[in-house]
Amino acid sequence: MSEKRHLQESKRLSFKDKIGYASASFGDAAAYSLIGSFLIFFLTTVVGIDPATAGFLAAMGSVANAVINPIIGFISDNLFTKYGKRRPLIFLMTFPLALGMFLCFTSFDFAENTKPLYYGFMVIVYWCAYTAYFVPYQTLGAEYTNDYDERTRLRSYASFFNMIGTLCAMVLPPMIVEFLEKAGFSTGRAWSITALAIAILTTASILLTVLFSKDKDVCTQEEIDRPWKKLKADDLVKNYIQLFELKPMRAMIGASTAFLIGYVFVISGMVYYMTYNYGMSGTEISTTLLFRTVAGALMIPIVNKATIYLGKKRSLIFFEILAACCFLLCFIAKSNTFMLYFFILGTVWFASIYWQLVPSMYYDICEYDMAKNGKDRKGQIVSFQGLTEALSMAIGSAVFGVLLDFGGFDGEKAVQSVETLATIKSVITVGVIVTIILGIIALSFYEISKESFKKIKNMV
Repeated sequence: MSEKRHLQESKRLSFKDKIGYASASFGDAAAYSLIGSFLIFFLTTVVGIDPATAGFLAAMGSVANAVINPIIGFISDNLFTKYGKRRPLIFLMTFPLALGMFLCFTSFDFAENTKPLYYGFMVIVYWCAYTAYFVPYQTLGAEYTNDYDERTRLRSYASFFNMIGTLCAMVLPPMIVEFLEKAGFSTGRAWSITALAIAILTTASILLTVLFSKDKDVCTQEEIDRPWKKLKADDLVKNYIQLFELKPMRAMIGASTAFLIGYVFVISGMVYYMTYNYGMSGTEISTTLLFRTVAGALMIPIVNKATIYLGKKRSLIFFEILAACCFLLCFIAKSNTFMLYFFILGTVWFASIYWQLVPSMYYDICEYDMAKNGKDRKGQIVSFQGLTEALSMAIGSAVFGVLLDFGGFDGEKAVQSVETLATIKSVITVGVIVTIILGIIALSFYEISKESFKKIKNMV
């Protein structure tokens, strides 16, 4: 690492720095939440694809994501240009990402056997573009600073923008679709317009980060003149094996896999739960999800303070346990408005806290790897995170679709059977509790604390 970059990482970040980096988290959350929350719902209720096939299509996109993650990580680590190391990829992938968001939610009058082929292809396009943007963007955060607490603060700002993106992509779509339907648009066209609007906002937020992160993503002339390192499959495999041998990495992979399968159950299942178990309209769903966004935003400074005193690992475990207790009570208790909002609060403790803390924990592994192996592989470490998330999304989406199908869900029915409603409730409560328990067990082996991180920095 050059002295210039080392000094850049070490100094305290300004408010402008944090806002400039965090802006693209709006796009991250908007793109991720739109697909994660509504794709299966859109495919089953608007396009008319059966739940198991819809879940398989969502999973197929995640598998494609997993395949290209190592490649993008390698490119991100070895791309040196006058425009920076991470920013060129972020900029280039912004536009296919927006296009993929729009086309995934555009209904065409295809033959029944053609629909899965089209949407399967578009989901793959979306996830490939998302991965090629996500890996360098997440890695860019590790370039900003190597301070343990400053990374938490940086991710807190990103979490705030993440909440706004979630508000836009998770809260507003049901309301906008309902409004457009009343204005005379078909349901399919209403979803297409909604997705296009969110895609435009996503693009704008990412481009702002590209613009304002210019001084943080700098390559020296020596790096720019360096010959391009050829991509070799065996080198990728060796790097991933070496990274997997790091104990903190294994712990994070295990924890991320478990938590994110549960996360898919939550974000995919919430819309079904509120639509069918509670009979809520699009506007009512949006209002309820608005509570989730506000609660998540209020939790950001609380989590930030908790992390300073407890550390990242203990804070994450604490809030995951709170979430599990919340889901258990919601499963046992009779469904009513109070329990619905209590469930929504549980999703905040479960998911929002995860996204605030986990990226920073992966950042800390970057220094751990440098101390142990003497290599700067930030992009490949973040791509490992992305690969884990992709496979978890694939597993979660496939399992969710199969469980919906097993429970007898019929997208053409406005009212579902008692067995189907019970299945939906069980998946988003008991199913998530199981993933939380497994995630906490894995996380207990993560050994980087604030004190040990200081020693690691001294070794780098």
